[in-house]
Amino acid sequence: MKCPFCNQEHPDNTKFCPETGNKIEMTSLTCPSCEFRDIPIDSKFCPQCGHPLQGDPSISPSNHSGDIKTFNVKGVFFDMIRVKAGSFTMGDSTESDNPEHEVTITHDYYIGKYPVTNELLLVISKEVVESEGEDWDENDIPSEVLDNPEFPATELSFDDVRVFIRALRKLTNLKFDLPTEAEWEYAARGGEKSENFRYSGSDDLEDVAWYEGNSDGGLHDVGELEPNELDIYDMSGLVREWCHDWFDSDYYDNSPSNNPRGPRQGDCKVIRGGSFNTDEEECDICYRYYESPDSRLEDVGFRLVLRIK
Repeated sequence: MKCPFCNQEHPDNTKFCPETGNKIEMTSLTCPSCEFRDIPIDSKFCPQCGHPLQGDPSISPSNHSGDIKTFNVKGVFFDMIRVKAGSFTMGDSTESDNPEHEVTITHDYYIGKYPVTNELLLVISKEVVESEGEDWDENDIPSEVLDNPEFPATELSFDDVRVFIRALRKLTNLKFDLPTEAEWEYAARGGEKSENFRYSGSDDLEDVAWYEGNSDGGLHDVGELEPNELDIYDMSGLVREWCHDWFDSDYYDNSPSNNPRGPRQGDCKVIRGGSFNTDEEECDICYRYYESPDSRLEDVGFRLVLRIK
C-alpha cells in the first residue's frame, strides 16, 4: 500500500502513513500549500494554486517542513504541531507550581494546534455510540454543541476523554494520547523556540487568550487570537485542559528529570492552562489545577498528542 504523498510502500493494514500522517486510502486530496480540499485523488497539481500533489517526497500534508501534520477523521480535519525534544525549566516559585526544576523531553511529539473541537467530538461520539449497537440521534446533542463546531469540546470528564481517545486510536491505528504535564508546559512555552513569555505566546494576555477580562463570560472559536512561538493556539486561555498525570502537590520536589509522567496513582488529574473565566494569574504558563477524573466542567477541554518514536 503506497502513500500518495511520499510514495513509500507500507503494510496493507496501515491506515495512516507514519511519515506524512496522511490517510492512505483517500478518496480525495488536500493541497499541502493552500489547503484546498476535495481534490480528485489522481490529480497531479492543485486546481487552485498549482502546487504539485504527488510524487514529491518532500511534501507533507500541510507544509514542507514536517512541523505540521493534518489528519482527516471521517471528513473532519485537524492539525498537529511538531515539538522537538529539548530541556526547559518547569514551574516557578508560586504556591501552585514550585519549585522550579529542570526537565528534559527526550522525544519529539506532535500536539494539537488547537484544543479538540465540537466537530471532532461529534464524529468520534457517533462512532462510539454506533459501535455499542445504539442508534445515533443528533436530537440528543445540545444545540450549543451542534451550532458551534469550532468551539472547544467541554464538559467532558477525564474518563470521557479516555473513551474518546480509545475510539480515535481504533479509527486511525495511531496512538493519540493526552499530553503529560511536562509535554503540555514545554509546548506552551514554545519548545526550542521559547522566548520565555509569561503566557503562551506573549507577555500581553489580551493578545493570546480568552480569559475573564475579555471573553464576555463564554466560549469562542479556537484559533481566534495569536499563537505562540510554535504556532500553537489557546494554551493560556479559552479552556483549561486535561493532562495525563495524576496530581500531587509535592511531585515537583522529586520528579524525574527526563520525561516525567506524574505519580503512579492519585485522586485527581492535572489540568493546565487558563480559561474564559479565569483571571490573569491563573493563565500563567506554569499555573496548575487539579480535578477528580469524573468532573465535567464548562471551561475544561483537552488537546491531543502523538509521540514520535
